[in-house]
Amino acid sequence: MSDPAPQADVQNPAFPLTSKDLTNLARPDSSFIPHTWSDLAHIIATNDLESLRRWPSDLKRYLQWTRETKEAYGTITNYMCKERLAWTPLPVSSRLQNGNDEGPVFEVQNPIPFADSRDYKMLRNDWPYGLEKGVEHLVVWLKNRLAVDLR
Repeated sequence: MSDPAPQADVQNPAFPLTSKDLTNLARPDSSFIPHTWSDLAHIIATNDLESLRRWPSDLKRYLQWTRETKEAYGTITNYMCKERLAWTPLPVSSRLQNGNDEGPVFEVQNPIPFADSRDYKMLRNDWPYGLEKGVEHLVVWLKNRLAVDLR
């Protein structure tokens, strides 16, 4: 965190800010308490993902990066597909024929998730939450659609 963080545009942010984000943006990194492994286990077990926070300086940089990336690629999804995953979504007409207009759809090698390594990637999060040393934030990206249980 050696580079000074830019000023955050809280009046016109690149994505909706929560009250926790606004509080976090107003504090220095020196007063931020990173998430511990046990914090993360509790947050995930209780599905309290809104509690995840980034270092204040990282959140400011993330806001700036998000704005610039959306300007260059249209969406973060477009950026991820092109630059990080090197995956090409099926054309829009194919997505709509499959009854899906909720984001990109990909050709898969195997309909069973994780059965073919070409259908998923595991990457370090470029913008991880504020975690204690030794804790890494990995993201698993799948071409396969997973059913969602909204219980």
